[in-house]
Amino acid sequence: RGLKEAPEEHEWLPAEDACRDGVSGEQLREVARAVFRSRRTVSNPDEKHRFEEDAFLALREISKQRMRQATSSCNVINGLKVRATAIYQPEDSENVDGHVFCYRVTIQNQSERRMRLVGRHWYVIDGNGKVGDSQPEGGETQIQSGAPDLQPGQGFEYYSGVDISTEEGTMCGALHMVTMDDGAEFDAIVNPFALRATPVE
Repeated sequence: RGLKEAPEEHEWLPAEDACRDGVSGEQLREVARAVFRSRRTVSNPDEKHRFEEDAFLALREISKQRMRQATSSCNVINGLKVRATAIYQPEDSENVDGHVFCYRVTIQNQSERRMRLVGRHWYVIDGNGKVGDSQPEGGETQIQSGAPDLQPGQGFEYYSGVDISTEEGTMCGALHMVTMDDGAEFDAIVNPFALRATPVE
């Protein structure tokens, strides 16, 4: 079940409105522009220095925000909100021939039905385009023992890790779900999210 083949890069889609929260990169850029513009009207050297520090803090936050956006994805399907985020693990990467990433998957039941996560399937694509096919050992039984029934409004998250040979890559996949009231099954697609060991340019 799940994805038949790994999505191509052009299939990356913008997040739905239900997935948009926090401060956007454009909002942060406008803050930086406003601070730099305000600096021009200040004659006191100490005040100018403070404005410059504030502007560079905003620019650093823009860089962090762009990294978070690149290494995260969100999707809503059948009332299930699925978020995925990856973080590079430099210390763990020192002990392997490659680059190690920790990823977190969060699901939120926004429907009126009870749901359960019963399986998952991942595709990991490294920077050379090599596709790795990953399904946890133990399959659905392994998840079933740790994933609770999700009542309407409830959520669940889990952490795991992956390593690739290149500094950048991509992950995508599917969470296999079942609605408890009628036993209907569906795949909640995890939209692609980047694996990046280097900052976003």
